[in-house]
Amino acid sequence: SGESLSALAAGWLNAMTRSLAPQSWDAPQRVVLRAARGTLIMLAAPGAVLLVQLARGARSEDLRLPMESAVVRMQRMLRESRPHEAA
Repeated sequence: SGESLSALAAGWLNAMTRSLAPQSWDAPQRVVLRAARGTLIMLAAPGAVLLVQLARGARSEDLRLPMESAVVRMQRMLRESRPHEAA
C-alpha cells in the first residue's frame, strides 16, 4: 500500500541521515532508488518528505524541478494556513 511504502521510504531516509552524521555530512535532500520494477524518488522538506514512485523506464531527472516546485508550494501553503501569532 501507499502508506507502507511511504513509511518504508521515510525509514530509509532517516537511516541514511543517521549513517552520514558521523562523517559530518549534511542530510540527503534528494534520494533516487532504482530497482528492476521502478524508481522511488524522495525529496526532503522541512517536516516532510515528498515521495514519488515511477514506473520502470521513467526518468527521475524529468521530475527534479516539478518536485522542487511542489515542495515550495506545499511549504508556502502550510505557512499561510497557520494562524499568525501576535508579535
